[in-house]
Amino acid sequence: RRRKRREFRQSWIRLLNSRLGFKCLSYSQFIFFLKKSGILLNRKILASATCLNDKGFLYLLSILQNKKQEYNNK
Repeated sequence: RRRKRREFRQSWIRLLNSRLGFKCLSYSQFIFFLKKSGILLNRKILASATCLNDKGFLYLLSILQNKKQEYNNK
């Protein structure tokens, strides 16, 4: 069971990382700015959002890009 959970989590992280690559945002930055923004979504939900709801995911990325700019301007 532990191995299966680990493999699922790795696949979600890989999927997110591949989708984030074209937005010049690494996976670790993505998770960091999600927490800074107060957005509480787990990796499974985020991975499914990348596939099923492209507009919603792009909106989420725009929020995080703004948060990144605010953080860099400090």
